Amino acid sequence: MKLPHIKEYSRKGLTSIPYQFVGDSPTIKYYTRWSYFTPYIESLYKNPTISIESPGDSEEWTINVGPKCRGLTRNVSGLSYTSTSNANVGVNVENKVIAAHYVALDKVDVVHITDTLDNTVSVNLCYPRTSSKWISRHLIVVVDPDVSVKLLLRDASRGYVDYAVSTIIEFIIGSRARVELLEVTIPPTKSPSYYLRRMMIGDSARVNVSGISSGGLMHHHRVESVVKKDSVLVEKRLCIGRWSTRSDNIINTVHRGMYSRSSIEAYGVALDSSYVVVRGNVRISEEAKRASTTFKARVLLFGQNSKGYTAPMIEVDTGDILQASHSASQYRLGVNELFYLRSRGLSFEEIEDLVINGLLDKIINDIGVDLSLVKEDLSSINLKLIQHSLEHEV
Repeated sequence: MKLPHIKEYSRKGLTSIPYQFVGDSPTIKYYTRWSYFTPYIESLYKNPTISIESPGDSEEWTINVGPKCRGLTRNVSGLSYTSTSNANVGVNVENKVIAAHYVALDKVDVVHITDTLDNTVSVNLCYPRTSSKWISRHLIVVVDPDVSVKLLLRDASRGYVDYAVSTIIEFIIGSRARVELLEVTIPPTKSPSYYLRRMMIGDSARVNVSGISSGGLMHHHRVESVVKKDSVLVEKRLCIGRWSTRSDNIINTVHRGMYSRSSIEAYGVALDSSYVVVRGNVRISEEAKRASTTFKARVLLFGQNSKGYTAPMIEVDTGDILQASHSASQYRLGVNELFYLRSRGLSFEEIEDLVINGLLDKIINDIGVDLSLVKEDLSSINLKLIQHSLEHEV
């Protein structure tokens, strides 16, 4: 649907469309506190006209995405960029937050990769200066067939942000393409945020995704993938919650082709009084015969008042599959484990860092993306990450 049409539909339905049409968990539980978004949506409905100033984005990045951002900072052979108010968007108005996203959205950024690129394409999602109560960013990335590319997506508020933020990223990956993607997300801690990444993976394509994020005031982080014939998706994610932040992390995957494969590992660490949810659903459709999937979800509770939930699910619509397995756990380090580490002279804070560093290795160990641009961001998530995991990059 064209952006002007979906904006008009969203504006008319903003007050009537629910946050969720049905509860999206086995217990019909709302893991995201949608009430955090309500005052921002009410403000947007009353005054959709906004004034935005340039965020002063950096030329270090290949592309800066968002309202009043510069866009492409340098010419890259095999890559084109446009920003348009008349784009075809592939995400329908599925809930109230997405409706608000389209009401506030002015333009869609489109990146088209037509040739194999040796260097990492870095994309910075900007946070502009504004008096608005809602900012939307919408990015479409098209990777042509037989193309190989390494991508870095950075969404880091890094400072005081008092408006709600919605981000939608659509990937269209051609047949036999090879994509490595690193996502680094640091949402606002003073306002709610919504992040949706949707990926269509063509036949015989290979996609390797690593995601690292922290919690926010209320951060809803959803990734959805469609895996077609003989394609492979490897998705690894780590969310670290601190203080009283809240994060709801959802990974949904649909297999729609024979011999399609997916491997999903999602970890959460809840420190202090934070709240971390790791959940999702893998569906193997009837046409996805001989498909295979594994889905692991783990949340480690460190803070005495921290909370964590895991809910990985699998639906299988065919009797002819190679593998379908899932596992889940919420746990704390045992008394014996803590005693062993403390007896080696480690403080509790050092034990936290040790565990997080080990999980970080799991997430980024196999990714070939240049990490130098996000050293400070990863450091802000956990101060020991730079020393441990980025020393080979400097």
